[in-house]
Amino acid sequence: MRKYILLFFLGVIALSFRLYRLDARGLITDEKFTLLNANGFWVGGANQSAFKKTYFTAQDFWEKKGPQDFMDASANADFGTHMVHNVILHYWMKVFGNSDFSVRMPGLIFNVLTVLLIYLLVLKYFRSYSMAFLAGLLFAIDPLNIAQSHIARSYPLSFFLITLATAYFVKLVSGENSKKNFVIYAVLIGLAMLNHYMNFFVPLLHVLIFLVIRNKSHLWTGFILAALANALLLFYWFNWGGGKGAMGFLKDKNEIHKKIAENLQDELSQTIQLASPDVIAKKGIALYYDISVITHGLFEDIKGVKVFLSSLLLAIGILLSVQGHKYKRYAGLFLSLLILALERIYLGSILASAALFVAFYYAVKYLLETRRYEAEKQEFVWLCMGLGMLILPLIFVVRDAYLSGNTTSLTHRYIGNASPFVVILVSIGVIRAAQEKVILGALMLFLMIFQWTNIQKGIQDYFADRSVYNAYFVPERVPNPYAALAKEIQEKAALGDTLVIPGAYKDKYEERFDKGGTVSYKDAQFLNLYFPKDYALIQYVDPKERERLYLKKKDGERVLLFDFKGEEYRY
Repeated sequence: MRKYILLFFLGVIALSFRLYRLDARGLITDEKFTLLNANGFWVGGANQSAFKKTYFTAQDFWEKKGPQDFMDASANADFGTHMVHNVILHYWMKVFGNSDFSVRMPGLIFNVLTVLLIYLLVLKYFRSYSMAFLAGLLFAIDPLNIAQSHIARSYPLSFFLITLATAYFVKLVSGENSKKNFVIYAVLIGLAMLNHYMNFFVPLLHVLIFLVIRNKSHLWTGFILAALANALLLFYWFNWGGGKGAMGFLKDKNEIHKKIAENLQDELSQTIQLASPDVIAKKGIALYYDISVITHGLFEDIKGVKVFLSSLLLAIGILLSVQGHKYKRYAGLFLSLLILALERIYLGSILASAALFVAFYYAVKYLLETRRYEAEKQEFVWLCMGLGMLILPLIFVVRDAYLSGNTTSLTHRYIGNASPFVVILVSIGVIRAAQEKVILGALMLFLMIFQWTNIQKGIQDYFADRSVYNAYFVPERVPNPYAALAKEIQEKAALGDTLVIPGAYKDKYEERFDKGGTVSYKDAQFLNLYFPKDYALIQYVDPKERERLYLKKKDGERVLLFDFKGEEYRY
């Protein structure tokens, strides 16, 4: 009964945060790209015959698309990622429609399922209600995951797939190595990789863990076949499928971002910075804190590498003072007091940071203990996954920033797939530390109480539309302008009217690098998504109009319906 009561509470908490204001704000650019891709349409309309005509209707826009269109659309806009999510969303919209609430619901469902899955897995393999509930709770209130549940993108699906795939990996290495489990494992890994390439960290860690575990001779054949199946799948995908242009896309994207960062007069250079060692170090440390959930936003309080390193020394001092022999204890106590005295203006923040290091120490200590016992192989795998996913994604994004020369890779969504595993590592470390010594239990309690303010602020910032997880919108976004416009047009338009849609608008990137006079069909695409498929109103994209959308009446009168005002309503 206790198991299911806690499961119920976690479900309520997770759903409450994720359902709140789910459709209160319009779709951001990435979400609109998702809706186009999920219908087989290229962003920009290159594969839609409607935009090859001067005049067209929604019937033209909604022309039927085949499987190749879906892959090409994904390759064109998202370098072949998000494919599994887009397929699910395609059929979801056929049943539930494409309102903002509806298209965001699959991500919400997968994220809540991941909360519950984490709780059940930790309870099963670590046999601790406190560890299981804390892990589920941290994931449920994680500002990153709350934000991702409100965005119609594939990341929540990725988190669910890689967590479930790892659960099957644990089954396989701990004796449940049936053919059925190998097939399910191979399928889950394949789906995760097609959903987003950044999920490659998970099978990579599975390989590394498999190489170090004992008594595995009977598993080689199954894992080799699973690896070959996925290698062939990705070989096809990168050569003929949706990922065929991925590498070239990323190269071009990095070159554009570097040019922006190098031009200090460009307003975008404030967000796309040159990757200097100082900037990389600070952004990398900020990601380290946020990947841990429990220390979300802590770098805003610490604001420096020096204090971060001081907190590491403080953690060493604390560990020596509670674990060492007589003289080591005195040395640890002296070091701790010295650090606290030198960094006293950061007292609360440095203690919280040190507490996280202490929690990681006890998680790693537990990992080393489980390595000795074959019977505890499951715990060993989960702890290795937590530690590996804490380290590898951070190394990857830091390396990418260094090689590309800009900081666009140093962002939360590229390390988000670590969050299911890191919450397990953190929760186990916190509970183990608290069980070791009363003073350490007090330190872990302080960490959670002190950090609740930062976590709360992260959640509030997201719902106020000024979060690092969804960019900053001033003023706050309104409900979907395109959906509202489509409804208004259907109410006001009469037979013989023509809808005139702006076609001269270019976003900040296009203004810098697309100097041609090409017509933009994006406003027309986003608007037509909300027209019925049989809607026969004549439409025209005006190549000279940038902002205003008109209804041209039969008598020639132009009725202004909406002014997009640049980015204010285009998000």
